[in-house]
Amino acid sequence: MANNLGNMGVIFSEQDDLPIALDIMKKALKINEEIGNREGMANQLGNMGIVFRVQGDIQKALYYNEKHLK
Repeated sequence: MANNLGNMGVIFSEQDDLPIALDIMKKALKINEEIGNREGMANQLGNMGIVFRVQGDIQKALYYNEKHLK
């Protein structure tokens, strides 16, 4: 489910529907956290960083990309 949500988030981001993309990615991140899927968590954090960068919010982009790297 988390993987499918993550894929949906990427699709929404590619369609420039960034608020919905972030909402879906946050849901995917939460599921990955609950099940302890570190790879899934990293993927979502990185994707969220990209969305924030596209939105021009560099501070949030850096925050999520740093969490992605950890």
